[in-house]
Amino acid sequence: MAQYEINNCMDIDAPSIATINSPAVQAQLSDISTLPDDVLLYLFYMTIHAPDADPFSPMTFSHVSARWRELALYAPMLWTTITVAEELSATMLNFERTLYRVPHFLERSKDLPLSLHITLHSYHEESAMHHPDHPFAYNVQTFRHHTRRLSDFLGRHVARFKSFILVGDEFESVQDIQSSFPHIPMPLLESYRVWQRDDYQCLEGDLRDPSHIGALSIPLRPRRMTVEESTLMYPKLVDMTLKGIPLEWFHFSPRNLQYLHIGFLPIGARPTGEDFRHILLANEHSLEALKIQGACPVNASVEPYVLSNLKSFELAFAYPEEAIPLIQSMQTPNLISLSFTDLRRKFVDVGQRPSVEYDWTTLMLFEEVGKHMPLQSILQCSLSHVCFLPPLINLHMYPPIKLASNPGFRDYPIPKTLLRFFRKMTALQLLLVVDPDPCTLRCLNFTKSPAPEGGETDQNPFAGPVPLLSHLHLSDFHLPIVQNFILNRFGNRASARHLENLMLSMPATWADRFGPCLTPLADNVEVYGTIMDSDIEAALTLPLHH
Repeated sequence: MAQYEINNCMDIDAPSIATINSPAVQAQLSDISTLPDDVLLYLFYMTIHAPDADPFSPMTFSHVSARWRELALYAPMLWTTITVAEELSATMLNFERTLYRVPHFLERSKDLPLSLHITLHSYHEESAMHHPDHPFAYNVQTFRHHTRRLSDFLGRHVARFKSFILVGDEFESVQDIQSSFPHIPMPLLESYRVWQRDDYQCLEGDLRDPSHIGALSIPLRPRRMTVEESTLMYPKLVDMTLKGIPLEWFHFSPRNLQYLHIGFLPIGARPTGEDFRHILLANEHSLEALKIQGACPVNASVEPYVLSNLKSFELAFAYPEEAIPLIQSMQTPNLISLSFTDLRRKFVDVGQRPSVEYDWTTLMLFEEVGKHMPLQSILQCSLSHVCFLPPLINLHMYPPIKLASNPGFRDYPIPKTLLRFFRKMTALQLLLVVDPDPCTLRCLNFTKSPAPEGGETDQNPFAGPVPLLSHLHLSDFHLPIVQNFILNRFGNRASARHLENLMLSMPATWADRFGPCLTPLADNVEVYGTIMDSDIEAALTLPLHH
């Protein structure tokens, strides 16, 4: 019987497991056979919960020997982690093995809390998959049927979920796996993370059918339930990620979130400003980290509200102006970590970034950031793919920009908005800049004193706009931009802030191009060697064109 189970639920492992009965292997296992049960169970537990653990590990242990089987079957904590990774293929054999395995885990874990990690890649939206001649075409509907069967198994145990991670390549997969989940309280749920893989498609696309929005019950409250009653739906839920997942935001139920990430929603699927305000204020007493990624609320001009416990705020925008109402509405007096990402520049190839149209409303956004956010208390900041000025040859094409300095032979000008942004960050210690533009780095080297009322002055140099900066990390950059920054800082090192740590993420061969200029700038200089395609590396070493 044991050999039959091995052959049916672990075809790949069966030959090696079957050899356990050989005398040679028995002799090798004699030492471990002397271990006490509690030590052996601990080893099982650590093996099963290792990052690279085989999802079949508990079943493997249960087929080694009579003693191991008895220990495994009577130790429900070994069966509480369920990992599913399925991809549409020419055969559904792996998915069928999963449908055999999961019920065993659900039964043998008894009543203990469950941790689930599910990844589904169904290719349902790719038209080629539906062509009769495609080798996967026959299994497209079978894949969805198996997904719904898996949902049937899991749906009976929803109240036991402690953590739930679901990654799908499309919204249909997200729907199917939750189609049998009853809308009931989940008293043990602590972490709920659901997202689609194709971030950019989610960001730019539109919902094909608005009725899809109502398909998911988690993390909403039933319509018949009052707001007060809904506090019992997810009392322990503290960690939530929703990427590319539209919801009926008005019925959003969690009340004790510590971390909230909402990302990649087309305009028609985003929460309104009032809904978003309601969500944040309902969790104001506990919310410490907020990440909004291509999902700024629509009609966000609402009465200002205070998030007194918020420590970290990450904002990624497709268009800067869409984030301005949000910045104007939120008050975050205790914020210490701040991050900004321009998604349009992030999602294009390196060689095409210079051709991305400059958005002059970036300066408008950062002007509002300077007015409404406590920059003086920020300890760490990240700027990713944010461009503050267009190429100089195109500067005349945009509304007049107030500059703190004029362009020189090799230098970009510095917008006053950017300089004020950095000057207010008097406590900043750590700065990460991904894909920096020239004026951002020049601003860090700026050593002119703040201008008095009525004009600029070039006298009274000081230690730069971020006087406490100690850790600087530059990544994904155009080599001449950083070379110019390093040379200028080296030449001005008497007045520039000396760093504790300078990290450059770049191909290791680039280090030689900086000569002896790096070491004097920081106590510790790290070059994190990145591997790039040769064409990309060549594009990043081309001279700048103003």
